[in-house]
Amino acid sequence: MVEQLLDSLAQCAFPPRLDIYVVENGVRSSTEDVCKASPVGNRVRYLYSASAGKTPALNLAIQASNADFFIFFDDDVRVSTGIIETYVEAAQRYGPGHFFGGPLLIDAEAPCPAHLVPYLPPSATGWAFANRETEIKASEFVFFFGANWGAFRPDLRKSGLFSEHLGPSPAKYAPSGDEQELQRRLIKASVRAVYLPSAVIRHHVGKECYTKEWVWRRHFMHGMYDYALNLYRSDAQETQEIFDIPLGVIRSFAKQELKVLGSRLLRFPIERRTRIQMRQAYLTGWLYGAFTRRKT
Repeated sequence: MVEQLLDSLAQCAFPPRLDIYVVENGVRSSTEDVCKASPVGNRVRYLYSASAGKTPALNLAIQASNADFFIFFDDDVRVSTGIIETYVEAAQRYGPGHFFGGPLLIDAEAPCPAHLVPYLPPSATGWAFANRETEIKASEFVFFFGANWGAFRPDLRKSGLFSEHLGPSPAKYAPSGDEQELQRRLIKASVRAVYLPSAVIRHHVGKECYTKEWVWRRHFMHGMYDYALNLYRSDAQETQEIFDIPLGVIRSFAKQELKVLGSRLLRFPIERRTRIQMRQAYLTGWLYGAFTRRKT
């Protein structure tokens, strides 16, 4: 993956004084050798972080560099030939007080079954905000992909850099996290988000991501996370419980199990069966979250 990313970066036009930092984190592999053999040449700066977390790796690169502006990519993407020029030109026009992101296209190992598309994340289906450069209102900003965005050092430092206690998720079972959490802090600090339609990446999607099992598991995790959110909400209403598990959750889960069984016996269309199964996955995650809380 790293080799593929660096090969795609080698096709880009680079401005002067641009370095590429590759941070290998966790278990060492052959990444350093890949960097040395890269066609990008001496622009590559290899760093190693013993921590397996992505956020410490990102902070390490920022601290190792004296750059004023950073563009962040993941190792499982290929970039468009004009992406560096797009980011640098926008950074020069807008200046600090702004951060940037672009669209994501898909490099899929296998076709995606149509009945799974509504339940997949944008990282597995593709994403674009608009067909033109747009400064996004703070109230309308949701996220830029962590695999494709850029920001100025002063704004990153003002917002506190990446939170190293986070990983891909802001909590143990959360569906998204690290970069988006920092982006929300940038927005809160009045740093403006700018969408760049020409800053295109292609994201590798393994064939396992287009299976019912993978999507079911994702919805299960959403259920666990939402249970945790509800648990700590100050406005959460008290409800009747059985063994410390809300009775309403138990009822909903039981009803959904019956629906799953009925959908199989009655041979519902696959789209309807999938919708029922994804709701089942979510409620199973919620119930599991309640059960594990009881055990602890």
